[in-house]
Amino acid sequence: MTLLVVILYLLASLVGAVLVVRHLAGAGPLGRLLWGAAMPPLLFFTPPLLLAYAELAGAPPSMAPGPLLAVQAGLVGLLWAVLRVRRTRQTVAGTPAGLAAEGAEPRAPMVLARAAAWLAGLTLMGAGVLLALGFPRGFEVWAYHLPIGLHIFDTGSVRPWDHAYMHTFPANMSLYAGLLLQALPERLVAVANLPFLLLTAVAVYGLGRVTGGGRDGALLAAAGVATIPVFAFSSLELGADVAGAGLLALAFLAVFLYRARDERGSPAAALLLAGALAGLAYGFKPLHVVPAAVLGVAILAGAAARSDRPVRAMVRDGGLYALGVVVLAGPWLARNWIELGSPVYPINVPPVTDWLGFATAPDVDYSARESTQFEWVRQPLEWLAYPWIEWHYIDQNFKHSSGFGAFFAALVPVAVLAAAWRVLMPAHHPERRAARFFQAVLLAAALVVVALWWVMNDRQPRYIMGAIVLAVPLVAPLVAEAAGRWRTGLVGVGAAACVLMLTVLASREAMTAGSQFVASSRFDRHAFYDYPQGIDALPPGSTVLNLGPRARNYMLRGAGLENRVIGFHRLRTALDATGAAGGTLGHLRALGVTHVYTQGPHRVPLDACVGLDPVARMDRNPDNGVPLAEVRTLWRVTDACADGGRQSASAR
Repeated sequence: MTLLVVILYLLASLVGAVLVVRHLAGAGPLGRLLWGAAMPPLLFFTPPLLLAYAELAGAPPSMAPGPLLAVQAGLVGLLWAVLRVRRTRQTVAGTPAGLAAEGAEPRAPMVLARAAAWLAGLTLMGAGVLLALGFPRGFEVWAYHLPIGLHIFDTGSVRPWDHAYMHTFPANMSLYAGLLLQALPERLVAVANLPFLLLTAVAVYGLGRVTGGGRDGALLAAAGVATIPVFAFSSLELGADVAGAGLLALAFLAVFLYRARDERGSPAAALLLAGALAGLAYGFKPLHVVPAAVLGVAILAGAAARSDRPVRAMVRDGGLYALGVVVLAGPWLARNWIELGSPVYPINVPPVTDWLGFATAPDVDYSARESTQFEWVRQPLEWLAYPWIEWHYIDQNFKHSSGFGAFFAALVPVAVLAAAWRVLMPAHHPERRAARFFQAVLLAAALVVVALWWVMNDRQPRYIMGAIVLAVPLVAPLVAEAAGRWRTGLVGVGAAACVLMLTVLASREAMTAGSQFVASSRFDRHAFYDYPQGIDALPPGSTVLNLGPRARNYMLRGAGLENRVIGFHRLRTALDATGAAGGTLGHLRALGVTHVYTQGPHRVPLDACVGLDPVARMDRNPDNGVPLAEVRTLWRVTDACADGGRQSASAR
């Protein structure tokens, strides 16, 4: 039954998109593309966010597939009714200013761009097939994205699973993956991030077109962003980076299309859509609030410039955009304010957050993260040449959190410099002025993100994905301004770079699959994740305290995802709050802990009354029999004091 409900929920998200696109039958292709890409995520995430509002307002927790489908059915029905009433009006109409006529691109560049796009799509589909042979992967995915999602649907509540800082970020990805895991096999859920890479490519294509590029350049940019390692490899994990960047780019596209089209369009719908997309992007990655704010400034500037009553126009347009942002980002802001004392918890930006009186996370110091960058560069100045040197330190180049790759290095810096020069030059034609305004907004937003990334001093490549997704579309106008063989050569270089990076992606995924499934036969969950098989056989209702690495949080749920898992931070917080009162055993009982998992050094000390009986153990590599550096053991918790002082010394 749950499977049917989840399938209907996914289908309803698509049906709503079809209704809107059919309503826009007379609109331009970019308008239909925008709404067709934007509506599925909006219709997927709006129901759980509305239920979150209801819970925060005092209603009982009700996050479950059934209530979600009921809310979504109401939304789709309301959407259908509104579209029926407004049948003769189009939300987006006309043709974007500066858009090249269909078929105007030379044949050779178009063929090369299409080939790159097809190859990117086929390669990523193949990677998805290999990914579906296994299970969800990624440190952050195991440590908190999936555990939070499962906790939300176990309890029906969006309250934080754990107050450790990494568990308190906005959790749109957890909502997404958690709902899918209610009914779909883990192997299918493992590939669930790939649609967001497609959404990102669609947004880049649209931005490339509306900023003055032709179809060849925009298609090349869309294919190129899908080959940038920090996007491509990230899409093969259930992390939050790709989805946030793609939704952010769609928000920019919504505003640009409204500004570029004639006055038959609905500014209210376009601006609300842009705000809602930016709010969703925040729910995936709070960093995207920075480019979203730049987009808001651009909206205000555009409203003032186009109206003879600038203040009124700024209040109207800015208010509509802000309303969309607040409604879709609001549940996470409200939850963290209520639960943790700061709407932006655990983010701390002194002295602003101090002046506002917001609580700060005691378990993270954002001012002491400068050393993280040295996984990618040997000294800070190397970031200026990073696209070309990409230092091979501990295999950091090609994974979910790093690597710009050949396409970025070959075209994006040149495209950014060309756009900066173009923006500074006078443009006498209205269409060129519009395209250059859009380019200026993309440049400004990207540069602000990079500047903040530098100042904040936590210089990991994935933290500027919001800038990359806004810079890559500038490849399209760069291609459009080239002529003859220069245009063909430019597209050829980009296509060759795409092929090179797709080869890297395909070879890595093939080697990973070969190692896991051919050489090691790791088709079973316990073998794939390397944990004691006894974890899969725990009685229903078992609760496991994870005293091992955070990445074990998801794995300890077991093959049926029925075990409950508690991170060591919750026990440590309870002990810090009460001291020795009640003993560790009392806290374990209060938390409902029935079993303890250990691996490596203990994160929390256990007192003498906590008896531990071994249930399952892994002390050797199952492939070659070599002893493991850290023995992995599952223990059953007993009352050692009540049992005459019996306890397992080996567990301490």
